[in-house]
Amino acid sequence: MSLMIGIATYNGQIHSETLKGLLQTAHFCAKQEIGITVEVRSHDAFIGKARSIIAEKFLASGFNDLLYVDADVGFTVHEVIKVCKAPADFVLGLYRMKIDGPDESKVVKYPGLMTDPVERHDVDPFLIKLRYGPAGFMRIRRPVLEAMMKKWPTEHYTDDAGKIHDFFPAGRFGNHFVGEDISFCNRALECGLDVWGVQGLKLDHYGEKKWPCEWIIDEALKEPLKEAA
Repeated sequence: MSLMIGIATYNGQIHSETLKGLLQTAHFCAKQEIGITVEVRSHDAFIGKARSIIAEKFLASGFNDLLYVDADVGFTVHEVIKVCKAPADFVLGLYRMKIDGPDESKVVKYPGLMTDPVERHDVDPFLIKLRYGPAGFMRIRRPVLEAMMKKWPTEHYTDDAGKIHDFFPAGRFGNHFVGEDISFCNRALECGLDVWGVQGLKLDHYGEKKWPCEWIIDEALKEPLKEAA
């Protein structure tokens, strides 16, 4: 196994809790003799473009797994281990949306959508099939990007970083505006791939305060998670 962690940060800043997670992960990988590198793309106003450039660097690197981490998402090495061990090429963690005010205590919202009815992975019941989810803690493997390049071979552009495949297009699709992370999930589905959400990840979303969460929909899984913690 080898891991590239990709971070797109417009202003070049990374939250201290995100940095802690990176240092923990680097230390763990060094002890386990696992190859790891961190690719930071800063000062790019278009996050989809920044994520696509990171994907190109990943494809050229020889690393096996690519984990996108947003610069305002807090995590520990335990979350990294869970997503990297998951038996699927495309998995992600759900974290809370930054919603404040009187409704916050009543409604906890996540930027993802499950299938209806709910579908669980045959091998790992912690994995829940999604129609889409956020790219702020998303782990993919090479076959995901390779499938997209095969299906859309001409969708690329030239940048100062070279030839970039448009893996994360954003904008108007029909009469709807679609963000780059949802668009990436839609493309994966069009390629016949599945998108899986990993239950039990402790991911904190930071802004003017912390929005903590541990997304679990299966109550029966909470006890095994507590014992493993």
